[in-house]
Amino acid sequence: MIAWPCMIDFEASGLGPESYPIEVAWSDSMGRVEAHYIDPAPGWDDWDPDAEAIHWIPWHLLRDCGKPVVWVAERMNAVLAGRTVYADAPGIDGFWLGTLFEAAGMDPTFDLGSFWHIHPDPTARLPHRVTSRILDQAEAERGGRQHEADSDVRFLLAVYRLTREAMEAHGYA
Repeated sequence: MIAWPCMIDFEASGLGPESYPIEVAWSDSMGRVEAHYIDPAPGWDDWDPDAEAIHWIPWHLLRDCGKPVVWVAERMNAVLAGRTVYADAPGIDGFWLGTLFEAAGMDPTFDLGSFWHIHPDPTARLPHRVTSRILDQAEAERGGRQHEADSDVRFLLAVYRLTREAMEAHGYA
């Protein structure tokens, strides 16, 4: 059985300095994806309607279905302890990770890394038609829409796997 790198993605209330995480998803080393809405912590009241138009998560859903920040942070630490989790936007995802754990009053027991440090650059060696096919196939495997945390994690896993397979098939393993 192959051990997969762990991926992570956040959706947030906006992109400003007062924004906060509203959904998080990650994958474990078996490629299983877990996702949770996050109930806004006290003081988290910045809400950008333009961001909602992108992620489609209404504020009331977070209050009705979101998990408390402490529960989410504890769950992440329990599942991801000692691992590196990879994000395609580590700067902004790192900001929201820090915001979540600060509100929970704890530190993560895992590290955040850049997807781009573990993802082989297919455009450097593979023909454009192959890289285009990789992206099309990964999109088909997404299982949801873009800017949905679990769907974005599945997309990253698919891009990683399909690129590795294509590079092996073309003798670049």
